Amino acid sequence: MQITRKLAKCFIALTVLAGMVVLVRALTLWQVGHHGWFLYLAILSVFASRLRVSLPGVNGSMSVNLPFILLALSRLSFSEAILIAGLSTFAQCLPKPGKQIKLVQTIFNVSNIMNATGLGFLAARSAMNGNLLDPSLLIGLAGVTFFLAETVPVAAVISLTEHKSTAKIWRELFVLTSPYFFLSAGVAATAVAALRHAGWSIPTLTLILMYSTYRSFRAYFHPLAVGVPVPSGARSMSAAAGR
Repeated sequence: MQITRKLAKCFIALTVLAGMVVLVRALTLWQVGHHGWFLYLAILSVFASRLRVSLPGVNGSMSVNLPFILLALSRLSFSEAILIAGLSTFAQCLPKPGKQIKLVQTIFNVSNIMNATGLGFLAARSAMNGNLLDPSLLIGLAGVTFFLAETVPVAAVISLTEHKSTAKIWRELFVLTSPYFFLSAGVAATAVAALRHAGWSIPTLTLILMYSTYRSFRAYFHPLAVGVPVPSGARSMSAAAGR
C-alpha cells in the first residue's frame, strides 16, 4: 500500500513538473499576437468553466470549457492556448464560497490540462504543416490527442491508488466522459468552419450552445449524483480536471 501511494505521489509530481515545463515554455515563447482573440476566448472559457455539473459518484465536476480550449488551439499561438487552458481549469477548480480549495488536486488538474493542451497543439500543428487535414478536421485530431493525454494520466493515478488495471479504469472513464469530448470537438470544429464567415460572433454563439448543453447535462446528472453508483474507477476521479 505504501509503495503504491509513493508511486502515485511520484506520478503526480512528474505530471506537475511536466506542466511547469509547458507553462515556462509558453511564457518564454510569448509574443505580441492575437491579444483581442486571446482576451475574448479567455473570458468565454473562464465563464464556461464555471458552468459545472457534478457527475454521479465522482469527486469532481464537468464543465463546458473544452470547445474554447480547442478553439484556442486552432486560432491562437501555443502560448495563448496553454494560458487559456490553465486559466480556465484553475477557474473550474475554485470551490464554492465557504469551501476550501483542494490545492494538490488543483495543481495536478491544471498541470494535466496544460500538458494535454500542449500535446493537442503539437498534433494539430504537425498535421497542418504537412497539409494533411482540413482546418476543421484538425480540431478532431487535437481533440482526440487532448482526450487521451488528459484521461490516461488520470487513469494511471487511480490505478496506483486503487490497485486496479489502468486499462480497465481508462475504459470506465471513457464511457463516462467520451460523449462530452466528442460533442465538444464537434462544436469546436463547426465553430472553426464558421469563423471564416461570421468571425467574432461565433465564440459567443458557441458559449450559448454550451450553456444549453450544460443545462441538459445538469438536468440529467443532478438526480443521479445523489445516489446512483458508478464504476469504482469513476468514483475516484478526483484528479480528472472535472471531466
